Amino acid sequence: MDPVALKKLIATELKKKTSLNDIHRLLRDQHGQTMTFLDLRLLAAEAEIDWKELDPVKPEVKKAEDADDSTGEAQPAGTRVEMSKIARPGAMLSGNVVFASGLKGEWWVDNAGRLGMNMADKTVRPTPEEMMEFQRLLEEQVYGAQGGQ
Repeated sequence: MDPVALKKLIATELKKKTSLNDIHRLLRDQHGQTMTFLDLRLLAAEAEIDWKELDPVKPEVKKAEDADDSTGEAQPAGTRVEMSKIARPGAMLSGNVVFASGLKGEWWVDNAGRLGMNMADKTVRPTPEEMMEFQRLLEEQVYGAQGGQ
């Protein structure tokens, strides 16, 4: 398969929200294309895709003072961590966080296991307590309530 057709197929599958693992299998099984998963991730990163549009996790940010749902009941005002089903290129895991204070950001864990974060408002940072809560909640999502033990 020529490189242009390969990139087009990858982009088409990504737009259908096909996971990279499934695209990797599809390329191997149906198109006879063998490549490393890293090569696929690099090709996916080059695709002209709006990654935010593909991310099924779109947190609804509500401040504690207006944290009522449509039934009028108060929603928990604590930190919320959401994991994306589609990891961004260069990351093993990624998602969004809304801190108890209302700050929001995007987080990721890269292939070396390092945690990174981009805050929506670059001029503010979560408190150390909020970061500890975020890390605890992220660990629960990754390892379950037992914290990996």
